[in-house]
Amino acid sequence: VLADSAYQYLEVELIEAFGNIQIKTDRQTIWADRVRYNTATDESHFFGRVVIKTDNATIFSTEAMYDFFLEIARFPKPVRFRDEKGDLLADGGIFNNITDRASFWGNVQVADSTQYAEADSLFSIRNEDYYELHHRVFVHDIKNRSKLTGDFTKSDQTGYREILGDARVQRISKSESDTTMIRANRFEIFDSDTVSVVYGYGDVEIWSDRYAAIADSS
Repeated sequence: VLADSAYQYLEVELIEAFGNIQIKTDRQTIWADRVRYNTATDESHFFGRVVIKTDNATIFSTEAMYDFFLEIARFPKPVRFRDEKGDLLADGGIFNNITDRASFWGNVQVADSTQYAEADSLFSIRNEDYYELHHRVFVHDIKNRSKLTGDFTKSDQTGYREILGDARVQRISKSESDTTMIRANRFEIFDSDTVSVVYGYGDVEIWSDRYAAIADSS
């Protein structure tokens, strides 16, 4: 542990440190301007320019609570989460370094080289590439030339995606000569390197440059 100055309060099991703080463990390094550390519970409260760097992610915020035993970080203030896949911005969040699970809420924005997404909240199991987006969901899937909206969507590493709640899909053909719009209560989408299949369920409406259709499912 490094800091410019520190005070230990023995009666209340508290340590306060100030200035250029660096805490390094086997699994993460944390930098901050100020920290309050509870020696009984092994919990820390960081303030200022907070940076938490793990083996596969770097997290930025102005405030964070960290449990060194459980390796859980809580962010009550706006947070930026960065890894090799891209960047995430949110008003707050929780990250569990042991299970590699994360939840973020409030004006969530996610961007990488293949897609951009917005939602009110996000839950992910990062080591399984599993993601859930909740409420006011918008996804621009650049790789598959698609834009998606709905109340809820989930996706995984197989290329499967589900969309629920006044769901809409816009897809541009590979030649970029035709745009298809589909609306349904629920979608299941299966994407691979060679083919993309879209199933629509409930009050399906389809429009394109060449035709229009309505059905219970498609």
